[in-house]
Formats: sequence, C-alpha cells, structure tokens
Amino acid sequence: MIVLNSILGVLYVFIICWNNAEGKKRDKKDCHFPLDWTGSWFQSGVRETIVIRRTTIRIKSMVEDGNCTHYNRDKFVVKQRQENKECYTCLAITSKHPNVLQYKMSECVERKSSLKHICGRITGDAPLYSMFRVGGEPVPSPFSGPFEFSYDNGYGECRDPSSHVDTCTDNTKLKLTYQACADIPLSEHKNVQLECLATWQEGSSNFMVGRFTHKNIMSDEESYRCFIYEATPEGFSVAQSADGTCNGLYSATGGPVNMRFRKDRYPSPMCTFPTWMVASQKWRTLQRHYKYVIHEDGGVMTKVNNHQKVAHSDKCIEIQSQTVNMTTAVTFTIEGCHHGYKCYKFHKRGDQIIEIESSGIVDRPSEACSEHNFETRDSFETLLPDSTLAANSCPHVGRYDIVGTSTEDICSNRKSTASIGCDTPHEMTFNHFCEGNSINDVELQVVKDSFVCHGHWGEDGVHYLIATDKNSVTSCLVFNKEAGGMRVSNHLATCPRSPVSKQYPDKVRSLDFSVTSLGQCNSSSAGWSAKMGTTVFVLLTSVFLSSILLPAI
Repeated sequence: MIVLNSILGVLYVFIICWNNAEGKKRDKKDCHFPLDWTGSWFQSGVRETIVIRRTTIRIKSMVEDGNCTHYNRDKFVVKQRQENKECYTCLAITSKHPNVLQYKMSECVERKSSLKHICGRITGDAPLYSMFRVGGEPVPSPFSGPFEFSYDNGYGECRDPSSHVDTCTDNTKLKLTYQACADIPLSEHKNVQLECLATWQEGSSNFMVGRFTHKNIMSDEESYRCFIYEATPEGFSVAQSADGTCNGLYSATGGPVNMRFRKDRYPSPMCTFPTWMVASQKWRTLQRHYKYVIHEDGGVMTKVNNHQKVAHSDKCIEIQSQTVNMTTAVTFTIEGCHHGYKCYKFHKRGDQIIEIESSGIVDRPSEACSEHNFETRDSFETLLPDSTLAANSCPHVGRYDIVGTSTEDICSNRKSTASIGCDTPHEMTFNHFCEGNSINDVELQVVKDSFVCHGHWGEDGVHYLIATDKNSVTSCLVFNKEAGGMRVSNHLATCPRSPVSKQYPDKVRSLDFSVTSLGQCNSSSAGWSAKMGTTVFVLLTSVFLSSILLPAI
C-alpha cells in the first residue's frame, strides 16, 4: 500500500510538471493579443500613441515594445526592458468597446514567474487606465437632440441663459453651444462639436467616449472625454471627465463637469412640397452622386449620397408662392451641424426634369427668400427621377457639317457631321469620317456617337437639353444664340446659366467646332461641299467623342 501511494505520488508530480512545462510552451508559442485590439491608441498622459500588435505592446513607461509571453483570458504577462534589465509585467486588459480598452498593470518583476504570481501583484487600488482607439469608426450618439442644457464646471450651475445641443445630419455628431453666465466663473460662450466614439454599459450605468472639435482645441489631450449618463423625465443627466480619462466619474450627477439636458423641439412640417415632385419621391442628380428623397407625408425632403450619408434634411415650413411649374418654399434645414431656415425654388422643366435653386441658411424664416441670400445664378441643381428615363424629341432638328476639329487621334484629316432628330425624333448622332481612306470613292465611317434626348426647355432665349450618350452618361447640353449661329456646351454636373461652367470646371472638358448647316433632315443637299444657312459655333465636350476619355469621378 505504501509502495502504491509512493508510485501514485511520483506519477502525480510528473503529470503536474509535464502539464506546467507544456503549458508554458503553449502560452509562449500562442501568446497574442486579440486581433481587433491591434492598432494605435490614445492614452492620457502618454506623449506617443500606444501601438498594439499581434504579440507586442508598448504602453506607459515602456521604452520599447514589450513581448507577450503568456496569458490567460484578459491577463497578459509582457516581457520588457527597464534600465537595461529584463523584467515581467502583468496587464489586466478589458475591452469596453471596439474603440475603448481599460487596463491595470503590476510592477515589473525581474524573475520570470507564473502568470498567477505576477498578476497577483496587481492591487485592488491600482490605477485604471483608459485607451481610446485612434481613427476608430464613430458610432451613433445616444443623445438625439435638440436639447437645452445647463452645466456646472465646479463653480456653480450656469443655466440662464440656456445652452443648447443640436442634432447633426451625421448621427454620430452633436453641436454644443455653451452660453456664458455673468455670475459663474470660467463659464464661456463657445460652439463645439462632439463626435461619439463608443458607448457601453456597466451595471446600471451608461458610458460614452467622445471627441470634441473646436478651433481652440489643439491636442488629443484636450479633445477626448469620457461621459456617464442616465435618462431623466426631462431628458438626461450627464457627467463629463475633466481630462482624457474615465476617472472621477462616479454617477451621472457626480463628475468634474455635470450637465442637465432638457428636451427641446425643432419646427414640424407645416406644408408639403410640390405634387409633381412628391409623385416620384426619389430624384437623383445628373452624375448620380446624390439623391433627394421625399418622405411619404410630402413635408420632409432629405438629400443623401451614394453611401446613404445625409447631406441635409429639410422640413417644409411655408409656401411663399406657387404656379403650375414653379414653387417657392421656406424650409427648416439641418445641414451638417448647422440649422436654420432656407429658401428653395422648385422649377418643373418637364415630366421628368426638375431644377432646384437654394439659398443659404439664415436664422429667421422671414429672411430666407431675400434675393441677396441666393449667392449666384449658378446655384441650380438638376434632378431626374431615380428610375429609367423616357426618350423625348430633340430640339434644333436638322443636319450639320462640323469642321475645324482636332482629329489626329483618329486620322490626319477627319470630317464630322451631326444629325439631330432625323433618324428618330429622340436621337442625335455624330458621324466622323476620314478623308483619303475611301473604298470605291465612298468615304469610310470610323466613329459614330449617339445620344438619346429626354427633355428640353427654354429660358431667356437659351435652350437646355438633358441627354444620355451610348455609355449611359447623362449630361446637360446648353444652346446659346450667338451672332450668325449658336453655341452649345455640354455639362456633366448641372445646367449652368453661363456658356462655360465656372462652378464645376473640373467636370467639363471642351472642344470648339465651327459648324455649317446642311439643311433640314429631308434636304437633298447633304454633300460635304454644300454650304447652306449660317455658321453655327458649337462647343462639344469630350463625352461626344469616344476618342476623348472622361476624367474619373
């Protein structure tokens, strides 16, 4: 019996030693930080950003990267060098949010020991450090404004006049307007933006990390702040840290800075947008970069980009004037983190074409539609239904001879003709021929560009045409009368009220053409030598010619 017990004892010791040895090998081989922790992190009081890699970390007093040697759940033993000596530190790291890590650390011991021994040296009152991810993806704010608020920075509550929290079109941001109180020291008037980076819950407490931006904020140390908040019948109680940590936050009413949010209200829609605009509900810009979405009630309009980010939101407040094809409306607008009143002039140019003129944002609705509030005549935005466009008849029907082009990219001596509405009423074609490359004295056609017309209108003697080319690029052609003819410009972004767009110079590439009319579509004089009518000057953009490449947009 004694022999058996001895054998079992030796076997037990052997198994324990073998497991410990294998465990150390496994820990050392597999020791790594979670993949979603890797990256750069801000920590208050640390000059350089903290970098976490798969197996290394450099925090606080480390002079070089520390190597993870072994770990267990949220505890990591890191080998580092201090004063030319190797030592081992335990880091107890907790992830509160993908953008927030908090940790405690032990003192650095020179002798390598077990994780339990080293991590056991972390005392209960050890400092808690917070790290915020640099460049982390922001998250929706838990506060949906507007709010009035008062604040107490330790010198008394500043509540009269009330400060204000405004919603931004980006739901990760808020605009805070602080008011100064004459009897409260260190209270001041300022406007700041607060971007929400993380939210999480600990028990019944709700936490948030945000980043302030303001012209006077020059460093991350001044920018990052931590908050604890709770809902109240009026709105929210919010406590804010004094620095870029989460220290000193004991409750939603017990922090270095305390705020009380009281729910406020923006104006509600009081009218509806034109019925011919509400009918389609979704409209797009020429280049498809933005969409205007009309809500079902017809009183709210939202402009979004291709990533569904809101550019601005508008509520119809007042219809100032209305005719069959034109409506002037005052809206309450939120654009970015600015809000106020705006004037829109909606022009119906056809069954599937709308143009919008918009003013700047002002504080009072009575000032929104003042003429000086419309900055330029080039403030038109052309909208089309967010669906398939129907074909319609083209203007300026006839055949044209285009001369004076630069054609060396195709052949040394090219001639071109234009046919508008001749083959079909809704089609324009541009045929390009090379002289000298003939078969049986028949000129050889080398390029054919075609456009489908969707609608056109006239304004102050100028004609505007919406058309789509064979590459499905929709653009606006502007026909301006000149002495002895007319000038045509093609624009990819909008229909400008000047011959050459100054508003979108990077979106327009132009070529000049001298054009002679060859007569009506049924004219028998269609040869190159037939010179009938007056000279027409045409400015055609590169989208007319497949030999000219459009710039990437």
